[in-house]
Amino acid sequence: MVRWKAERTRFVFGMSIVIILLFGCGQLNQQNEIEKETTLINLDGGNPDNCRNNDKQKDYSSYLKKVWIVEDDYSGERMLSCVITDITGNEIEGYCYVGQRVLGIFNAQSRSNNNEKPNFHTVICDGAFQLEVSKLQYGEEDRTGTACLKFCEGDRIEVTLTEEGNSEQYLLRPYNILDESLRDDPTIFQIELDSWGIVNMVYANTESNHSIPNIYLTNDQGDILYNFLADFQHASEVSEVVVEDMDGDGLKDVEVITFIGSSQFEWYFFQKENGRFIWEVTLMKEEGISKWIRFKQGDARKCSVD
Repeated sequence: MVRWKAERTRFVFGMSIVIILLFGCGQLNQQNEIEKETTLINLDGGNPDNCRNNDKQKDYSSYLKKVWIVEDDYSGERMLSCVITDITGNEIEGYCYVGQRVLGIFNAQSRSNNNEKPNFHTVICDGAFQLEVSKLQYGEEDRTGTACLKFCEGDRIEVTLTEEGNSEQYLLRPYNILDESLRDDPTIFQIELDSWGIVNMVYANTESNHSIPNIYLTNDQGDILYNFLADFQHASEVSEVVVEDMDGDGLKDVEVITFIGSSQFEWYFFQKENGRFIWEVTLMKEEGISKWIRFKQGDARKCSVD
């Protein structure tokens, strides 16, 4: 069991700016029309044996589970962002959307125990994979075209998005804790967490008039791998985080203990086989009251007393 209290030493990620030179990804051209030859590969369930063996043997694990966003915060209608959930050999799958940030969708699915399957599954050829835009839409859009994503040096993914004969290129980078507006330096401690491996548990309050706790899993570079979401109260703070198997399924779960005034809350996030954590139960204890009130997600008005 790992237990960590908020009063322990706090650390903060470095704020140094690193200039990364990307070789092999080509010069980015922001004009609407780009003459670029793109290797066509089988989409969504194509035969992985058609691709080169070096793609099956190359280690792409550094691209997994990160939230990939446009490097310069590009916010146009052709915006594309991704989460790569699995790479086995040269087969790859995950969530990728155009015109909508993947971060909110992915987090919402995790919070609501949504077991929706990834919206792409394809193969890597020559360090790149290609997707159909029509399968990456969210909502009522009606768009066609292709998105070619190429793995680059310096922890970047190059995107070539082609629609109606026009192409556009930009880079994706990992979403980082430095992208968050936090009130204080985050508290950080290292844990070993099943399929996640060795990661950092990070928590701090948001910088706002209605500050709430933010709890993340990150790597050593501060890239956010997971965001624990629940109905945390405004002005509450984290007092303790516990990591252990709480439901007996062999997977480590997370308990977040928060407080506001004289009230204390325990938030339970149970890990599933796919590595996501589902917030299901919250316990509240008020000063002078020895019994807990149990809240189940989505049923806070129908409470039972233990």
